[in-house]
Amino acid sequence: MISLLLNNVNIIKIEFLVTNSLKIASAIEISFLSMTLASRYRKSEKDKLITEQNSIENLEHLNQFKNEQTETLKKEVKIRTQEVLTQNAQLASQNKRIIQSINYAQRLQTAIQTSNKLMQSFFDTFSIYFRPKDIVSSDFY
Repeated sequence: MISLLLNNVNIIKIEFLVTNSLKIASAIEISFLSMTLASRYRKSEKDKLITEQNSIENLEHLNQFKNEQTETLKKEVKIRTQEVLTQNAQLASQNKRIIQSINYAQRLQTAIQTSNKLMQSFFDTFSIYFRPKDIVSSDFY
């Protein structure tokens, strides 16, 4: 544009430059735009690569955290399982002692009951009502 103006006011007389100055300026402008677009493209690719690397690092950190939490939970489950097994063994031992005690009480009740032959020797007709709820009953017949 400047060369066109300078030619119009008769300051410069280069005919080729004047007639093709618009074309030359357009070519220079396209060159600068191409370089700018290439630069922006390289920058966006670089930013994309950095973002991908950050994402990979974040995923690695998350996986490491997940693995640590999994190990912690496994240890916790192991401890809790051992506690449950210990309590189960204690309950089994207590249950065994209680059942032995109840069976002993049943043997005592059976031993204390009078026999039917003895009752027939004293009474012509008699009835004994003895129905324990589970294994042992109360003291009354």
